[in-house]
This record gives sequence, C-alpha cells and structure tokens, in this order.
Amino acid sequence: MQDCKRAQVTVDFSKGRGKLRKLLHGVNYMPNISSQSIFDFSEDYAKMHFTVARTHDQALNNAGQRIVDTHLIFSRFDADAEDEKNYFFDATDHLLQTTLKCGTQIYYRLGTSIEHTLDDHHFNTRVPADFQQYAKILSGIIRHYNYGWANGFHMNIPIWEIWNEPNSNNFWYPQADAGAYMALLHAAYRAINAAAPEVPVLHGGIACCREHRINFGFMEQLFERGLSDCCDIINLHPYSGPNVPETEFDATFDRFAEMMRRHRCAKPVWLTELGTPVHSRFVPTETEQAFHLARHWLTSMKRPEIERLYWYDFRDDGDDPANFEHHFGIIAADFRLKPAYHACREMNRQLAGAEYRGESAIPGGGRLIRFERPDDTLFLLWSDARQTRLLRGIGFDLTETTMTGLPCPLFRKQDTIDLTIGPEPVQLLLAKADADRFQQALLHSTALIGI
Repeated sequence: MQDCKRAQVTVDFSKGRGKLRKLLHGVNYMPNISSQSIFDFSEDYAKMHFTVARTHDQALNNAGQRIVDTHLIFSRFDADAEDEKNYFFDATDHLLQTTLKCGTQIYYRLGTSIEHTLDDHHFNTRVPADFQQYAKILSGIIRHYNYGWANGFHMNIPIWEIWNEPNSNNFWYPQADAGAYMALLHAAYRAINAAAPEVPVLHGGIACCREHRINFGFMEQLFERGLSDCCDIINLHPYSGPNVPETEFDATFDRFAEMMRRHRCAKPVWLTELGTPVHSRFVPTETEQAFHLARHWLTSMKRPEIERLYWYDFRDDGDDPANFEHHFGIIAADFRLKPAYHACREMNRQLAGAEYRGESAIPGGGRLIRFERPDDTLFLLWSDARQTRLLRGIGFDLTETTMTGLPCPLFRKQDTIDLTIGPEPVQLLLAKADADRFQQALLHSTALIGI
C-alpha cells in the first residue's frame, strides 16, 4: 500500500468539539424519486436544511432500482471504461441536480444498494471480478460529475465512498472478506486520487455486528491491512437496535478510540448510517423513534472523534408492518411527516452554530447537555428511563419546548418552577447571565421519580 496517498486529516482527542454546524449532517436519501415522479418532495426537503445527503439506497418508482448504483450507470463491467457511450447518467443527473437546488450537497456512495432477495439472486452485490476495471468505472463517474467529462458537470461533489458495508454478506456476496475488500479499496483509492485528489474518500461503512455497535473484529483486520493509508475518514454504521441511544455508547467508542490510537490512526469518524425503525423489534411508536433520533444526536456530540452523523433513513421504503426495513424513515412512504422529521428540523434549527459545552448527570437518572449560542445558552435534558422525573424548585424564567416543537410541562410556583422530564429531550433557553446559576440549581434540585 505504499503508493496510496496518506491523508492529512488529524483529530486531537484531547480537545472538545467547539462550534457545531449541524452535527446531523444529513440522511440517506435525496428529495425526489425520479424525473417521472408524480410527487416532488423538494420543497419540504429544503426546509430540513441538510448539509449533505448520502446517495445510498436512493430508489426509483420501482424500489428495486437505485439510479445511483454503479451497475445502473455502467451496466457491462467488461466494456471499455474510457468510452462515454458505455455510461448511462441521465436519471442520476436529474436526481443530483434536484438535490443541489435544495441547498444540499451530495455525498456519493459508489457501489450498490442492498438486495432483499434470495441468496442466489444477489446479482449486483457480488464481488467485482476485476478490481482495476471497477476502479476505472468509478473514476469515470467522478469525472462526469466533478470535471464535466461525458457531457457532465462541475458539481464539486466533496465526498466519495467506496462500497457499502463490506463486512456484510448482503453486500460483499457471497462471503465478507477483509483482504479482498482492501484490494478493491486500494485500487479505487488510487483511481479517485488521480481523478479528484482534493476530495476525501471514505471506505465502505462498516455494519454493526450482533454483539456490538461496531464490528471490532472486521475493523481490526482492515487496520492490519493498511486501512489508514487508503482512506481519509473512518466510516461506521453503529445501529443500536432496541436499546436507548446511551446504552453502551461511551464504552463502545472508548474501545474504538483506543483501537484507533493503537493503529496510529488519527482520522475523523463519521457515522454514515444510524437509525431506529418503528417496529415491534425496535421501538413501538413513531414518537419514540423521534426520541431516539434526538438522543443519538446529542449523545454523539461529546465524542471528539465523531465528526459527522447521517440518519438512516429519510423516507420509509414501504408500508409492510412486518418488515422493519420499511420503517427507518423520518417521513412515511406516503410522504407524511413523522415526529422524527420535526425533531430533526428543530435540532438543526436550534443547534446550528452553537458551541457544545459539556454533559452532566441530573437527579433521578437524567442527562443535561449545554450549548452556548451568540446571544444565549441552550440546555437540553431528558430522563434516561421511560419514567418521568419531576425536578422541583428551579427559580428561573425559562423559554421551553420539546424537540418536536411542543411546549413542555412547566408548573410555576411563585418564584420557582417544577419541571417534568421524560424520554423526549426538552429545550430550555436562558440568558447567558443566568446559565451558570440555573445549571447549579438544576443539578441540586429535588427529583421525584415515576410521576
């Protein structure tokens, strides 16, 4: 791997996060379905103010066809990768142009979407037969969108990812193989560096395993085979399943940070898939899904190694109640806005440009996170458990909402208030002059459990 470019991006694990610019950078979906779509969601999509949209699992009206996938742009992998006639860009061109019009930048996943089919029908997730040829095809796609090749564009797409979840048999069919994936990554990284040396490259996001949020065994194999020299950003998919976001989060990322230090990898970490479906195996209601989104977001903020977070997914894949893959979205399959949509929009609005100032435990088993904004201080707090906590005797005037934009229950008693908190994060806005006194009062308040 000596001829790979070594990334110059570094992270100082001893420093805090500083100012945030929408830590929830985006979602795995883009605003419209196709150029022939009867429903254009661009206007509501633009209201989310997503920084970036990842192209993974972007569907046509036919959900089995993803127009961003490499095999749909270049269908015959044995054809001449230098001949523009062998590429079909039209449908993808329309999609990416619409996304940019929404004010959202593009994060392009090169590879293929998941195939929910029988094993013997995994046509597109099979390992490419010729890694060098595959790398040439990827280079052609990049040149089309960033440098105008093949009647293309100068979109300056700033992020490119090589494959998706190569540790999963669903994507690296028929059997995940760290050595084989590293051979592909090596070839593709060199090709992308030659075509677009200025843009960062991510390895394929690593799926969590059954036991942990991070597949430590597979990551160890990648590091041992030179991962740090063939990517610019570490890419993880740490789904939490039915557990609340805080469960094992710190322990997991403490362990992963130690692994990175051991391998002398000082690169930023992006969580490019993170989500919770509304399903009996995960969370039972859309409201709880919204809580999970907000608390995942907030819990990630204190980790200095985590630079970005992308929610999976923007829109539900379908409406089958038995299929949990259909219910990851923050909007429904019929484009109805779910509570998670409102929570996401509210947090993007409130926290843009804020400075993270730390986390504290609050009486009765709750959490408080503090942010400084130019003109005021914002506190977010919630109960770790499903029970609510009554915080009694807090003597400050507050502006308060929940993360879904609804008023939270405050009970004023002369010069004090009683504040009820539950699993949904509550926003409390204070003048800077009152912030320190409020925080001390809150941490020393009386907590009554199970109200």
